[in-house]
Amino acid sequence: MTLIPYKSETVVSTLPPQEVLLRLQLATMPAVERQKSKGAAFQGLIADDHFRISQSLSHPNNYVPLIEGQLDQTRHGTIIFLRYKLFFSSAMFLVFWTMITGAAGAFLLFTKQNYEYAALAFAMGLLNYVIVMMNFKKQVHISHNLLMEKLNID
Repeated sequence: MTLIPYKSETVVSTLPPQEVLLRLQLATMPAVERQKSKGAAFQGLIADDHFRISQSLSHPNNYVPLIEGQLDQTRHGTIIFLRYKLFFSSAMFLVFWTMITGAAGAFLLFTKQNYEYAALAFAMGLLNYVIVMMNFKKQVHISHNLLMEKLNID
């Protein structure tokens, strides 16, 4: 288990890498054009053998994962290595508030010896962490299903 939300998986497809990339390109709009066109399932960057995409959203969601993928060709199709992780700003938000609540709890515990408020500060930090982890897991599941649907992989 990692402290920052992260998930990796390997998907095998019988399609050649060119077909996988074509299906990804049809479902993805470039990130710079996200304001101009609507309707694509993903936005991001697709290159020769790798991609960085995220789910297209109509409203902000801090827990949607950035999906990084690497394609490897085999004799029978393609192996897709996927990594789901929080965007940098969301990860920094998690680290910042975990450190603030931890520091506040430590200050209240050791300096002021106010055990109730120290416990409250630690509990708020833990609650924030649990909420981020649960929402990230939910959004990874949604993004994974959408990606498999667009690639026609069961």
